[in-house]
Amino acid sequence: MGDMNREGYEFTYSGGLILSCLGCVLGTGNIWRFPRVLASASSDGGKTQKTLLPCSCVRTFGNVLIRAYAGSLTFILTWTCFLFAWSIPLIITEYTMGRFTRGSPLISFYRFLGPKFLWTGCWRLLLCCGRLVLLLFLPGLLSISSARIPHRKCGDIYLVHCECFPYLPRKHSLIILFMAFRLYTVCKFLATESVPNIIDSFDLKSTWYPLLMHTIGLVICGVCVFAGVQGIEVANVCLVPIQLFIVVFTFGWSLTREYADVGIQFMFTPKWSTLADPKLYVEAACQNAFDTAAGMGLFSAYAAYFTRKTSAVRYGMFLPMINNLVSLVCGFMLFATVFSTLIATEPTFTIPQIVEIMKDSGPGSTGLTFTWIPVLMAKMGVFGRVLCALFFLCLSFAGITSMISYIELTARTIQDFGVNRTNATIASLVVTFLVGVPSAVNLRILTNQDFVWGFALMISGLCYCLLVVRYDPLRYRKVIVNDFGIGDLKLPLVWIVSIA
Repeated sequence: MGDMNREGYEFTYSGGLILSCLGCVLGTGNIWRFPRVLASASSDGGKTQKTLLPCSCVRTFGNVLIRAYAGSLTFILTWTCFLFAWSIPLIITEYTMGRFTRGSPLISFYRFLGPKFLWTGCWRLLLCCGRLVLLLFLPGLLSISSARIPHRKCGDIYLVHCECFPYLPRKHSLIILFMAFRLYTVCKFLATESVPNIIDSFDLKSTWYPLLMHTIGLVICGVCVFAGVQGIEVANVCLVPIQLFIVVFTFGWSLTREYADVGIQFMFTPKWSTLADPKLYVEAACQNAFDTAAGMGLFSAYAAYFTRKTSAVRYGMFLPMINNLVSLVCGFMLFATVFSTLIATEPTFTIPQIVEIMKDSGPGSTGLTFTWIPVLMAKMGVFGRVLCALFFLCLSFAGITSMISYIELTARTIQDFGVNRTNATIASLVVTFLVGVPSAVNLRILTNQDFVWGFALMISGLCYCLLVVRYDPLRYRKVIVNDFGIGDLKLPLVWIVSIA
């Protein structure tokens, strides 16, 4: 890993670093998933006879209508609590671990926990592969290993010689089973589908166009990742500000719409009885992990390019807050747009009918964002079409910046096995394309990914907690964070309570 210390293997300036870290998480989770989950989390318990009044009466009976159909405030409050109790402590752990080891999560888990816990680092990569359906390369790479890793033990941290890392102990062939499980779930799904159903999905509209976009996206991301950390930095410096500008612009426009306040008021209407529902906490925790990418390992991969002077704790505290603020802004934008447009164009619609439209996820969980936004904005004439184009341009940029971080994590991990940067990136891109085909050609597989990996992020986060607990939280805070960092914030003791 001596190469990592040479010039060119670090972020060049703090602005590029911040935008790159934001680019990891400012993605489809904010714009596509959060508003949909927020709408789905609204209570069904408020359907009373008063909600049957048409929305044309909303100026007179607005408060009665909205209170009769409880909104999403309890979800927002729970989701915010998980940000501080779960996501931020995990992200700080990822940043500080990557800064200290200057390697992928696989290396980090091996060094801190030893060979017996190497599988937890592979689980981190498996999780990232599942989110983008990246898989298959590492199982093949691991299967050729036969010898033990030469290492020397310093305290409880295993210091591994990078050039020897490809030779893994044979007993770790069990890792292949964990990596192959993801492929098994996809194959099992395909096996249960009838041949006509699978063939029917291969039409121009539902298959080849998404496949083409999948290819174009990988080409764009590959160009950035091939250039190393500087390429990643340049891409995020260009795309993230444009993405944020589009979000702020469309948010400001949505607030100027008549009846926009009805959507926002509904969004912040509580039903306190839902706090007794365990489903609320599961959905809030999964969505917050999805929003922030806490526990996925992306931040550890980027933190491998940090120096001791990089403020890992400061970034781990404030960047997730900015990310969740963007999610709330996207929620405002979509709720205001949907309510205002439907009330204006369909005066006979009731509040429950509008909410049911928002809760209908549609094929592949695309209903709210990919179906209704174009329909609603098209009713506003030329300006609506311009806004729609900006909205989906923002989504495209969000997907690209997130995909760059996923490919970088995979490439960084393969590099730690002794493979050069070029070959590691090529392998990541090729496998991503091949294994991404099932999700591109069948929306039911895409829906499966969205559901499964929301829960998997929680398991992934628990693995990071395991690392800190095994190493000793107090010692981790002192040695890995406070003593190692130069000019960074001191990690408060409350972090220990959250992580342990």
